[in-house]
Amino acid sequence: MELLPIKNPHLKIRQTVHYLLHRPPLSPVRFVLFGRGRSGTTVLVSLLDSVKSIQCDGEILSRPVLLPQLYVQSCCAKASTEAYGCKILSYHIRDVQPLLRRRHFLHQLDKVGFKIIHLQRRNLFYHALSNLKARVSGYYQKKTDAPAKSRVITVRPESMLDWMQRSERLATYELELLKGLEVLPLTYEEHIQDSSQHQPTVDQICNFLGVAPSPVTSAYQKQSSGRWQDAIANHQELTDFFAKTPYAHYLEDS
Repeated sequence: MELLPIKNPHLKIRQTVHYLLHRPPLSPVRFVLFGRGRSGTTVLVSLLDSVKSIQCDGEILSRPVLLPQLYVQSCCAKASTEAYGCKILSYHIRDVQPLLRRRHFLHQLDKVGFKIIHLQRRNLFYHALSNLKARVSGYYQKKTDAPAKSRVITVRPESMLDWMQRSERLATYELELLKGLEVLPLTYEEHIQDSSQHQPTVDQICNFLGVAPSPVTSAYQKQSSGRWQDAIANHQELTDFFAKTPYAHYLEDS
């Protein structure tokens, strides 16, 4: 496994060591937003961070850090809000952090009071397509950005199938990591895809955490809408290819 370089390593080491030496108190309420990339986690982080009593950080473990569990706790200790949360993607645990007892990591955070919110994207076809399109158009767009130019791309069916199978394996891995934990399960399709569900979803999370809800808005917006076929030049090739696979129903659902 090729390790990614540590960004600002001295700052992160100093922060972790300071936490170890002084043990400042953690935020009374703490949580982890857990899942795969391209599943609505960026939008949900933005929504939760707009709740008055919550500070929700993004991918704090996207680079290798010293003592990941203690680093998460040190970030929590720096927060001045009643509730602190951060986004941890499953591949951060599996592939990025070298000094980690991977199968016990979420359980260790649970033992020190971190609640787990698990966000999944059920449609593997749309999930794979989102990943492939993101590499062309960018991962997400702020509402204040100029509108993204719509692009029609060509996708190799084999590449799409590979993405779907890897996503499926990662989803299974996530469930293994979560065994035995109390989890709030959410899905992209039910809770994130339609913006009308954002406020009810945040209210549900606040109830799970035991904090007061407040009106929220996201700084991000979807980059595409409408039929997936409109964005794929060879959409008929994909349809024909997946008709012969166990994944055909994902296209029917889309």
